[in-house]
Amino acid sequence: MRVVWLAVNASYAHSSLAAPLLHAAAQGRVQSEWHLVQVTMGDDPALAAAQVAKLAPDICAATLYLFTREAALAMLARVKALCPDCCIIVGGPELAGECELLLRSNPWIDIGVRGEGERIFPDWLDRWQSPERWADLPGLCWIDDNGAWHDNGVAIPVDPLEQLPSPLTSPFHDSGRAFVQMETSRGCIHHCSFCANGGGGAMRLLPLSRIQTELEELARRGVREVRLLDRTFNAHPSRCVDLLRLFRRFPSMRFHLEFHPALLPPAVRDELAAMPSGQLHFDVGLQSTSPEVLTACSRGGSPERAWEGLRWLVAQRNLAIHVDLIAGLPELTLPYLEADVRRLVELGPEEIQLESLKLLPGTRLRTEAKQYGLIYSPLPPYEVLSTRRMSMADLRAAALLSTMIDRFYNTPVIQPVLRAAQQEMEELLPSLRHWLTQQQGLELPCSLEKRMLLLYTYLEAHRLPAREMLCRQWMWHGLPPGRCPVEVRTWKGALPTGGEWLIGSQADAASGSARVRRLRLHDVDLFYIFDLGREPQKSVALYHMSRTEVAQP
Repeated sequence: MRVVWLAVNASYAHSSLAAPLLHAAAQGRVQSEWHLVQVTMGDDPALAAAQVAKLAPDICAATLYLFTREAALAMLARVKALCPDCCIIVGGPELAGECELLLRSNPWIDIGVRGEGERIFPDWLDRWQSPERWADLPGLCWIDDNGAWHDNGVAIPVDPLEQLPSPLTSPFHDSGRAFVQMETSRGCIHHCSFCANGGGGAMRLLPLSRIQTELEELARRGVREVRLLDRTFNAHPSRCVDLLRLFRRFPSMRFHLEFHPALLPPAVRDELAAMPSGQLHFDVGLQSTSPEVLTACSRGGSPERAWEGLRWLVAQRNLAIHVDLIAGLPELTLPYLEADVRRLVELGPEEIQLESLKLLPGTRLRTEAKQYGLIYSPLPPYEVLSTRRMSMADLRAAALLSTMIDRFYNTPVIQPVLRAAQQEMEELLPSLRHWLTQQQGLELPCSLEKRMLLLYTYLEAHRLPAREMLCRQWMWHGLPPGRCPVEVRTWKGALPTGGEWLIGSQADAASGSARVRRLRLHDVDLFYIFDLGREPQKSVALYHMSRTEVAQP
């Protein structure tokens, strides 16, 4: 039996974790020859199918995810055309909902698996040529030769989780990409109705000894970034503390975690504060702080505790904090969403991600859509188009706000300027969004230089002092002096006395010897001198003095 796993990844940086998990689970139970074909969702489906067909598979297996589903189906259709006798089996999150519709709409799929596959897939491989023996295999669904639908429900979860063999034992585990994915638990203690893991209940945990062994092997392979698939890393505070202490034993690794800001008891805070700078990257799922939204989504927790915990996390300079918000949640209004964004900008996390709600297959909120007036696309990614509280125009405004946050706030050069401007103008975000839309600054790709010029034009029109910071950022980060929004002149004499070094020192300013270039910004309330060092486009020091103290040599 020859099994070919077609892994359709979202990008080249990703690698399939399903393939090594299921291969490791099948080893020793079923005699089979496995091959892995890894492609990305942007690859030519005909070429991907040709790679599979060249291996002459008896079985072609694939996982269907939200953003890779359509690409995977296009490739599998071509595999079936090239290899009509090949049995095609699919699983993954896209099988959590209307499986019959999926299989009838894509007749080249022979069988689907709903739920965890590590137990059911090896059992099915042992019987793959005998459909009459499939009836007692939970998780399978298929259409027989007479067109009748068979549905065996959901696969039995692996419990305890340590029964799973490590995916690192499989040769198909790819450790050579930008990052690797890893599980330390499955399940979630929360009941969020919009989440595929929103069933709540006890989490299944891998033992710390197993996690340590896998991290040691990843370190041996030279892995530098590990992204945990755990839904809420700090769901159990004592285990969170143990894992953080374990992570500190691997200082060369960076860990990417999903975190709940309200679950921060003192012991967890102490461990986080002790972590090396840059070792932890948190995706903080704030989603919304509206009490009405939280109730409608069965999302527990206090908004006040979430804000307090997030404020503490952002204040820890050793942590990288990205915060997620969702537009289109039931009972959410555009003004409340804008208020959450405004408050986040004030706090200053490294990044803010604002996405539209996706009504995922198998989620409770998808079945409750009519109750909350949620209208959504029937095709992936199932985005909400309007709600009882947000019109199509409101959701369009939210999408533009998301683009603006990504292009301006999430750009490190611009972020301090935007934060300063919001302090000077309370309604900055909706006003700036409206103005940028009129200028077509959110519709088309936009270079950093153009973004900064657009922002300067807006700040100048509203006479906001943050425009001075924008000019300083422009020069400090090496954008062309000749295109700076204000005039830049070369300073040929000695630096005037009576000023202060804002960045660097006199020693830094002199470090470039003959190649030092001194530039002075004119026509702003404050004057700056930039000493450009050995790299022509890199500033090394910044000096400040008042207008009355300067005479141009």
